[in-house]
Amino acid sequence: MTEDYSDDNDNDNDNDNDSNSYFDIDDYDSDDYEENVYDCDEISPTKYNIVLCELFNNKLHGNTNKEVINHYLLINSMKKLDLDFIDSWTAPLNQDYIDRQQQITPHNFIRNYKNMITQQNYIKPEIGEIINLSSGHTVCIIKTVWLRVIQRAWKRLFKERKQVIQIRCRVQSLKHREITGWWPDNCRYWPSLQGLLTNRGRIVG
Repeated sequence: MTEDYSDDNDNDNDNDNDSNSYFDIDDYDSDDYEENVYDCDEISPTKYNIVLCELFNNKLHGNTNKEVINHYLLINSMKKLDLDFIDSWTAPLNQDYIDRQQQITPHNFIRNYKNMITQQNYIKPEIGEIINLSSGHTVCIIKTVWLRVIQRAWKRLFKERKQVIQIRCRVQSLKHREITGWWPDNCRYWPSLQGLLTNRGRIVG
């Protein structure tokens, strides 16, 4: 699904049409588009998808009901993570935000909105849940943050496991295990996946 920008000032319509010509899928190879992007009438087989989205801004998207105000609007849902295709798709979108920053700021609710939209990767692939609102808007609930949390937790767990293994490989630790049947206190704790996000592990023999 592709969002069409619109301004409240009708005198800017011609300029808007020129600046948004990159939304025409004819600018892209049709085979690449069909291979990478879900059409509006296509249904994804998964609950979460790779999405491109943008925060609702009444200066861009027009005045509407309150149901959509604080949401991310869906630009496109991607069939796969083809970064080359996505980069070519998002580059002009991000540049348009940078070019129009004075026109579309400040945001009604988000204080650092200008800093967000002037980042070269403001619009980027996210993991999101797509929701169709009763207002007719298609919005996204971004879940990427949880993936980053899990990645950081797994890196911490992996580092802790390496440290425990190094201690267990010492001759003193192996002798202690052979005599007592238990690892020494300094390597008895084994970081496990259980309780990963709460930083809890378990004690093993």
